[in-house]
This record gives sequence, C-alpha cells and structure tokens, in this order.
Amino acid sequence: MDAPTIAVITLQLLYKLGFNPIILAGQNLALRGDMIYADEITEYSEMRRTKKVAINSNYLKVEDVYGNETYTTASFNRMRQNMENIIRQLKDVEIINTTRGGSKIEGTTFMHLEDVIREKLTTRSNDQKVDAGNFYNYDMDFVKKQYESMNNSYNQLKDEFKKFYDILGKIKKLALSNNFQQVEKEYKKLEGQLDRFMANPFFKVYLLPMNRVYFDFLLMEINNNIKKEKNQLKKADLVLQSFSKFISSCSIDKAKLDNIYADISRSVGDILEENIV
Repeated sequence: MDAPTIAVITLQLLYKLGFNPIILAGQNLALRGDMIYADEITEYSEMRRTKKVAINSNYLKVEDVYGNETYTTASFNRMRQNMENIIRQLKDVEIINTTRGGSKIEGTTFMHLEDVIREKLTTRSNDQKVDAGNFYNYDMDFVKKQYESMNNSYNQLKDEFKKFYDILGKIKKLALSNNFQQVEKEYKKLEGQLDRFMANPFFKVYLLPMNRVYFDFLLMEINNNIKKEKNQLKKADLVLQSFSKFISSCSIDKAKLDNIYADISRSVGDILEENIV
C-alpha cells in the first residue's frame, strides 16, 4: 500500500518476502533535543549551531521508546501512525525498533542494536547462490496471464491518451462557438473515458501512485466546482484545465517509464520462457 514514507513501503516488502524478525533503525519520527536532522545533514547545520529549532506550540508531545515525553512534528507523527496501522495488519512477525530516543512505535519491541546483534542475529547467512530452479515458486500460468494483461493495458494507453485529447479538443472548440448543448454530450464522453482510464491496470499499478495528488485534485474539482458551475463557459474552462493537468502529467510519467517497463517486461518474458514448457 502507498505510504508517506519509504520505510513503510520497505517494511511491507520485507514482510511479503518472509523476513522475520524485521529490524527498524533510524526511525526516530521525533525531534532529538532541538534537532530535526543529524549533524551530517549540512543543509541544517546553521539551524542546529544557533539552536533555533525551539520547542513551540506547533510540535506535538508523544511517548518515546523509554516511556518518557518527547516532541515530534505533525509530519513525523503521521508517518508513525501510518507505520502503526500497517504493523497491525502484519501477522506472525517480530518487529524490533532499535532507534534510541525516538517515538514509541506501537507493535514493535524496543531493543538496543548491539543487543539485537548479540541475541537475535546468531545464525550466519548462506552465501551460496540461490538455485534459480527452486527460486520461482509462482504459478507460472497465472504470471503469464498477468504479464499479458499488463502488456495489453500498457499498449492501450497511447489510444487512451489520444481519446482524452480528442474529447478535450472538441470541448474547447464547441465552447468557443457557444455550442454548449453539444458540449454536454462531450462531457459524458469524457466521463466514460475517465472510467476506462481508471480501470486500466497499467494506470492503476504505475501511473496512479505517481499522480495521486493530481488525481485527487481532479476528483475534488469535479465534485466541488465543475458540477456546481452554472456558467457554461466557466464550466468548460474548468474541465479543460483540470483534465489537461491530470492527463498531461500521466502522459509525461508514462514516457518516463517506457524504458523501465520495457526492461521489466523483457525480464518477466525471459523467466516465462525458462519456466513454461
């Protein structure tokens, strides 16, 4: 699931991969005295030197790993709450927090890192290469089906973007000629096109997480402004601006992903060739 911090994404990934225990390090999610960042973060060196990060009403009081009171920011606090929500959903895994002086994270056990190393990390890992023949414990028929579905949805996007731009172009042209009766028909086409776009697997997996803010703004604009606007010319302008920003951003990000997705698709295709007779 999406998250406000990469640590929560990594936590979910490690859980999915079967790691146990999972050890957290550096997850302060709180202020350390009057400091927000470590000494090595040069951007904040002057702020730390002059000690201008004073505790004020904008900071929140939370419990630290020792049971004492400490301060945190609203942003750090949201990250902690998000991590706790994810941890509550993880079953049969030990999560150890080694961060001294940080916020207490519900669902974790606090231990000093040296104690974790001495008590938990007692078995050496096997450095031998994994036998590729035993590595892919997947249903290859299912992988093939998903692989083909994702490739098809990726290939459909060029046509989906074109449809969006064609509809928006018609709305602009019709609005300028005051043909708002026809514009209303184009709105319905645009709504249907948005539904098809949202159902596209490539959009849902790749483009939506990259454009979540634009997408949320688009939905807010539709519900709060576009649907309520009585002036037809203003309404058309709102539609053009809102949809153009969202579609343009998705199109740009899709172009950025082209080479990356080609590599992913090629790699999965090679695995399928090796494992499906």
